[in-house]
Amino acid sequence: MTNPIGAAQAVVDAGKKGEIQIVGMDHDLRTLEYVEDGTILAAQVQNNYDMGFYLVTTSVKAADGATVGNGIDEERFNVGSTSVFQDEARKYIDLLYGAE
Repeated sequence: MTNPIGAAQAVVDAGKKGEIQIVGMDHDLRTLEYVEDGTILAAQVQNNYDMGFYLVTTSVKAADGATVGNGIDEERFNVGSTSVFQDEARKYIDLLYGAE
């Protein structure tokens, strides 16, 4: 995962907002706020529900003694992601962190 927060803060601190395009992969609130205000062009946001679902179900199987495998079955564990741009940032902030 790349966290674009540091890059965004550096761009803001240098007074270069709008001159340098930043993209990254993160669903952190600060990242989405930077997308919303235009500092970050886009963020790739993972499907958190499926990530949590697969984590818990696989952990329960392992705790129950089942063999869960040594590798990752990408067909099964690819939870996908969504590109979030400025026009949708508020929707994702509200979805992930609660409406203001």
